[in-house]
Amino acid sequence: MPVSLRSPRPPRAAQVKEFGGLDVLVPVDLPDPVPGPGEVLIDVAHPGGSVSGTVTALGAGVPQEWLDRRVAFFVQRSYASRVVAGTDAVTVVPDGLDLLSAAALAFPLSQGPGEVRVRGSADGETE
Repeated sequence: MPVSLRSPRPPRAAQVKEFGGLDVLVPVDLPDPVPGPGEVLIDVAHPGGSVSGTVTALGAGVPQEWLDRRVAFFVQRSYASRVVAGTDAVTVVPDGLDLLSAAALAFPLSQGPGEVRVRGSADGETE
């Protein structure tokens, strides 16, 4: 049974059932995704071409310290309020980096910790 800190609100997603423009995006309520072994459930803060958010549930074999971690990962597109991902696919968001910036930097962050360094500046710049 996964360990969970999930919120009581139902997950939302934008579903596309036919070819077209933005008018074919339909908001839907979905059942909670359930993380499998080695996976985490992420409460999404910033969806899109990349995702960032907070880990709220753990699949079997995932250590407890993953709960409440801020993470980001690169996907083709995701417009859901909760997603499941393997711990090997997500990157822990460094302290000092907000989740919106982490979503924008999900691909570089996924390439290794040496690729992005957070500056200690007051304005939150990254280099």
